[in-house]
Amino acid sequence: MKTIFLTVLFILSNMAFGQTLKLDEDYPNEDFNYILGNIWWDKIFTKELSGSRVTILEQSDPLNTPEGLFEGYGGVISNLIISIRNTGEFAYSNLYFIKGLIAPSILEVEEVSNYEKIKIVIEFQDKQFKNQTQTFLIPSLH
Repeated sequence: MKTIFLTVLFILSNMAFGQTLKLDEDYPNEDFNYILGNIWWDKIFTKELSGSRVTILEQSDPLNTPEGLFEGYGGVISNLIISIRNTGEFAYSNLYFIKGLIAPSILEVEEVSNYEKIKIVIEFQDKQFKNQTQTFLIPSLH
């Protein structure tokens, strides 16, 4: 009984004196704070491909929205942040940005060229608010 009591006491004492986490108010990279603070977290797009996972985040960019572009309402330019991550045991990723978009939407994400590239088709509006479509080919990770 004494052994059980000492074992429990030892475990509890280690829990009580474990690592203390510290909350820092400042982060040295202001761009990182700006990006995270302006992501539309409810608009996350993810797709599993054969060996890669694609995640696309939309980030509003009020600092780079030209004055008067959205006259009459409070619209802002958006950026797309694209993460291509392999799905293997040792995961790593590549990060891409598409900047300066108005009302972007993802139309298609698929692998092409023997799974060597990922095709991403987006629709957006130009500065005259006419719909445009553009295709991007990004190297796949395997």
